[in-house]
Amino acid sequence: MFSLKTAFGRAAKGSFGPSTFWLLFFAIVILDDEQREEKERRKKRECASPAAQQRKRPSGPRPF
Repeated sequence: MFSLKTAFGRAAKGSFGPSTFWLLFFAIVILDDEQREEKERRKKRECASPAAQQRKRPSGPRPF
């Protein structure tokens, strides 16, 4: 029971370690950045794929 009281006492003070709010905030920022980068990578891979290059028609007149 003594350790439980000291743990709650430290939590009530608020002076130990980082806040849960800030830990969650930074976790969300990191995950958001990771999703954005993955979206950009996926877009680049899609544009560089052979199927995407075949879909593009050449500009200008068609040869006869």
